[in-house]
Amino acid sequence: MIAAGLGLTEAQIRGGDVVVVDATSDGGDIDERTAKGDGGVGKLLLKENYEEIKFRADVEKYAGITPEGLRVLGSQYDLNSTDQYSHGDHTDVLRQLDRFFNITISDTGKDLLTEASRAVLETANTVII
Repeated sequence: MIAAGLGLTEAQIRGGDVVVVDATSDGGDIDERTAKGDGGVGKLLLKENYEEIKFRADVEKYAGITPEGLRVLGSQYDLNSTDQYSHGDHTDVLRQLDRFFNITISDTGKDLLTEASRAVLETANTVII
């Protein structure tokens, strides 16, 4: 919830130019807890439609949105899912988001040794722990 709290605060200050990505390895529910999202398929759909993303509105189709304007991309909450994101998948999603949002906050959970965490650390220009 730290990522969500930070994201909500930044969205209030910046007027909604902030996105939070659930990048936990075990699938999280940040979108359901903050933006009443779609149960985590946002990031999956963004990954599957990577080539078709041309505008911010294309990204927003897959994101939950809080009343404060925070965009939230959920991760599939299924511990038995075989559709794990690779390092490249995470990097692609983060690069797409970087094109349209000034601040991208990634919630990697407590495990810093996952593919998602590596992608976040490699693409970040600021890290807050």
